[in-house]
Amino acid sequence: MVNIDLKTCRPSNRFFQTRSARRTRSKEVIDSGFSCLKLSLRYLLVTYCSYSNYIKVLKKTSLIIVLPVSYLLCCVLDVSYAGPPAVGGTFPQVEFAIPSNPEHVRYLNLAEDSGVFILSQIGAQVVIVEIFSMYCPHCQREAPTLNNMFRRIEASPGLAGKVKLIGIGAGNSAFEVDFFRKEYDIPFPLFPDGDFQLHKLLGEVRTPYFFGLAIQPEAQPRVFFSQLGGARDAGKLLDDLIRAAGLE
Repeated sequence: MVNIDLKTCRPSNRFFQTRSARRTRSKEVIDSGFSCLKLSLRYLLVTYCSYSNYIKVLKKTSLIIVLPVSYLLCCVLDVSYAGPPAVGGTFPQVEFAIPSNPEHVRYLNLAEDSGVFILSQIGAQVVIVEIFSMYCPHCQREAPTLNNMFRRIEASPGLAGKVKLIGIGAGNSAFEVDFFRKEYDIPFPLFPDGDFQLHKLLGEVRTPYFFGLAIQPEAQPRVFFSQLGGARDAGKLLDDLIRAAGLE
């Protein structure tokens, strides 16, 4: 219903503001969709050029088409899921494979011969976890910000060694996670969650999602920070996490 200004016999400013907001929202959805489709097509081209991965490409082709469309539908319909672990609660314990990169093994202070590990075995006081997806345009856009946050942590005498940063690819295979790592030059460890095992335990959160975990030896990590998005400013996000962790 359009509100009419009785003095001027014209639609009110509120009507035009609403239309403007809708146009802005529509543009954001379209831009995100094109960004997602662009990376998907680039991924398909790279994998197609490798004969050894040809069969994988055939299996993933439908996935590359379905995921961007699903993302756009979620943006339009604003689909919501069950909530993530609450602040003060515990983070699910799921096993991950030991990184193949020796530098990542040393960064996390893990035993190389163990094969698998759980988050509470990481040698740190705090672990920052980003739940991302290779197909998420927000994750793609904010990747340089996360790289900057990693460098700031490692350059800080008060944080280096105490705070670690990892990423977990929701629904992403090891191949897809590796593609994302190379595409955006990610310096910190990334792990696949190809069957959505952890993602389901986290309430199927949207991406990117950030958790701050207090590591407790022989116990599940405690959640002290939980936030959807917000990585456009590395300094602010890091300050919020450090303040919540009590490491100021």
